[in-house]
Amino acid sequence: MTHDADILLERAAEALKNKQYPAAEELQRRGCQLLREQRAEEPRIANEIEKLADIHCAQRKFDLCADEYADVVRMREKFLPARVRTLLEAKSASRRLEINVADAVLAQYGVKCRQVFPH
Repeated sequence: MTHDADILLERAAEALKNKQYPAAEELQRRGCQLLREQRAEEPRIANEIEKLADIHCAQRKFDLCADEYADVVRMREKFLPARVRTLLEAKSASRRLEINVADAVLAQYGVKCRQVFPH
């Protein structure tokens, strides 16, 4: 069943390569949705959501990309070894890890953290 999702995601990659961002966004979003509905493996879903976040960053849709990057971090944390999770939990008691990841990504696009996270 992931064949349909694969087709959408391949088309999204092609649209992105051609800088057709609205088409890439829609195809990637639908592909991610199908993967979730088909209960694909979570690491695969995280990878595809990260690609969607990249598309949103390219379009300067920073509110969407920040939420998606935070989702990816939460999903990937589940697959880390227990020792690493413990270290991350200690470091990110207030969920600063999510903000730090989003901040680093946004910095790639010349956006200051305070523009997106005003606290």
